[in-house]
Amino acid sequence: MSPEQVDIVKRTWQLANQEPDRLRAAIATRLPQHPEAGRQPDPRARWIADAVSRLSQVLDRPTTFGPAATAVIEARSPVTMADLAVDRDALVEALRGVLGGLADTEEQAWSAAFGIFSEIVAERCLDPFGAHDHTPAGTPLAIAAEGTTSVTTTTTPTPDLQAVKQAQQQTWSSGNYAAVGARIHYVAEHLAESAELRAGWRVLDVATGSGNAALAAARSGASVVGVDYVPELIAIGRRRAEAEDFDIDFREGDAEDLPVQTGEFDAVLSVFGSMFAPNHERTAEEIVRACRPGGTIGLASWTPSSFVGDMFRTMSRYAPPPAGVASPLLWGDEEHLREIFGTEVTDVRSTELVCTFRFPSAEDMVTFFERYYGPTLKAFGRVEGEDRAKLSADLVELVRTSDTHQDGGSVAVRSTYLQTLARRA
Repeated sequence: MSPEQVDIVKRTWQLANQEPDRLRAAIATRLPQHPEAGRQPDPRARWIADAVSRLSQVLDRPTTFGPAATAVIEARSPVTMADLAVDRDALVEALRGVLGGLADTEEQAWSAAFGIFSEIVAERCLDPFGAHDHTPAGTPLAIAAEGTTSVTTTTTPTPDLQAVKQAQQQTWSSGNYAAVGARIHYVAEHLAESAELRAGWRVLDVATGSGNAALAAARSGASVVGVDYVPELIAIGRRRAEAEDFDIDFREGDAEDLPVQTGEFDAVLSVFGSMFAPNHERTAEEIVRACRPGGTIGLASWTPSSFVGDMFRTMSRYAPPPAGVASPLLWGDEEHLREIFGTEVTDVRSTELVCTFRFPSAEDMVTFFERYYGPTLKAFGRVEGEDRAKLSADLVELVRTSDTHQDGGSVAVRSTYLQTLARRA
């Protein structure tokens, strides 16, 4: 791609974020129904069709994607065919319809899909912590113009996960996440109840924050350890436990290197916590290591399509994420969880549930998140002047459009999350 084409792609992506409903409607008309009766088109197929459609709009000449493109992408991108988890035939037909004259064969359609999807994955890897400087473009993408054999490749630099982690600590230490956690504590209570924790069990809460899940487990009669890498939040958790006369062992530690013994716990929980660790596979390994064979693993994670996901996407337009860091929202996708936990867990059961934020007005909700929620606070801290005002206005508009009341009064914003329970193999 030329620099001009890259710029157009980036601008088009911004437009897609600003008018998502219009975009979804346009994509939906291009996709066939899933062959299975009653099923809607898979959202992953929508992403690819959207991406390829937009690519076709910015290229000024016919383009084909050869086997070299696929080889580069599959060697460097975390996305594989298995990750897509869609019906192959339905997706190929969808791609043919969207690509039009761009792809004459199935091979070209798939190569095009993987090439542009890898770019979209980078855009959707939303890191609200700002640990890196951001440069244009850079996921694996190989394009060969028709009638040539040359391939141009740009690659995503390997992210410094330690730097990301350090920035995260600073983010969660800013604001006051305990104020946010107080409004969603019932998520932890529901997870603890669904996990059927038994009195006397040893329970670990990973990325405990101010202790919501740790306290929920303690109320079930369990012996609890809570781990988090933010000292300020650990201190709040200790005060909360003392106020309720619970003897919870709060420890400073990293979700990717838990300060616990192997197989020490009957159950391991994490509520909107482990999902933010930058190395998903390593975090999953540590959760599994801490849990005894046959023990229970329980997770609550914001879904990619949730209000929180929309909020991160809005913020990323003003404070872009670093390339190559996996989105925390992937933890809200059961297929991703099955991939990172693999055969170490069995009996995986996921349920999409709803958490509702209630505020007197849309402006009050944005002000609350800017003041107390670290990622939002940091996003505002990285912009100034006109951009700061635009970010605030965009978030207010997002709250208004997400409000279930729609009567101009107080707002109630529903955000979906995935509750997942599994058995340690």
